[in-house]
Amino acid sequence: MKPPKSIPVGGYDYKVIQTNVATQHNCRGQCSHVALEITIEHSLLPNIKDEVFWHEVIHAIDKSYCDQELSEVQVAGLASGLHQVMNSLGVKFDWGK
Repeated sequence: MKPPKSIPVGGYDYKVIQTNVATQHNCRGQCSHVALEITIEHSLLPNIKDEVFWHEVIHAIDKSYCDQELSEVQVAGLASGLHQVMNSLGVKFDWGK
């Protein structure tokens, strides 16, 4: 399945972009609540991109519904769990080249 081009969270559509985010921000992904963008490092392996995607979606959910109360450790744990569940259900993205 192709990754979504955008994902709705809290009444907003976050655009999903693969880019060189690691060089720019020293990370594997980023969620911008101002630009409404989820960016994912393009050079990652597909399975890692999936987990980073869910991690950034959790950040968007946290911003919209939890007033950014979740710690980075909590976001990482929730994202890993969600990634595992989605993988077991066969939800894997074809990120292409």
